[in-house]
Amino acid sequence: MAKKEMESLGRRMKQLREKNGVKSLESMRKLLTASGNDEYRVDNKSTLSRAESGSAGEKTIIKWARAYCDVFGYSGKQTEQFLRGDKIAVPDTSALIKNSQLVDELGEEYNIVVIPDVVIRELDGIKNSNAGALGKKAWEIIREIGYGDRVIRMEYDGDKSIEKDEQIIAVAKKAAEKYGCEVQIITDDADYSAFLKGDETVTALHLREYMITKQKLVNMKGAC
Repeated sequence: MAKKEMESLGRRMKQLREKNGVKSLESMRKLLTASGNDEYRVDNKSTLSRAESGSAGEKTIIKWARAYCDVFGYSGKQTEQFLRGDKIAVPDTSALIKNSQLVDELGEEYNIVVIPDVVIRELDGIKNSNAGALGKKAWEIIREIGYGDRVIRMEYDGDKSIEKDEQIIAVAKKAAEKYGCEVQIITDDADYSAFLKGDETVTALHLREYMITKQKLVNMKGAC
């Protein structure tokens, strides 16, 4: 595991701890020690500090990452996803309209693609209110989405009166919590920065930037 990956895993450990209401390393040390698992016994919180900073050895970081997942009730599958640092893409309506093949393309780059139900409703509205090319395109996008293990439709179960962008962010955060990994919202026009300021788990990526990065990777592979 490269140093950058170890640091990333350490950050995810900290996020997981804080998300579960354990604000201090001393409290985490006590929680692990009280779990009843002798392997989780921690005599000094500095052990956890080094793991969360990514400065401990690889085996040590992985050991404590598994311990964190265990005490917070992660399943085996969720733990493996957490350790891998899987990334999730959440395309919004503007991105799908701009690139009707985006779901398939994201599936090649990300471990999971989450389609918020609010996006499907928006596409359905475009389909029903536009008789021309735009309506047809929206219909084709809905029809071509192949749901499965890696492409998932996710419901927003909060206040439906809030802005659509906020609903998409809520779904992205729900996905981050469910799968224990980082989420990127892919957009062609919305500015999510104000809503996501300081959020280390959910970020936004403009479709143009995503396509530029993808093309660079294609060019690098072609040069090999």
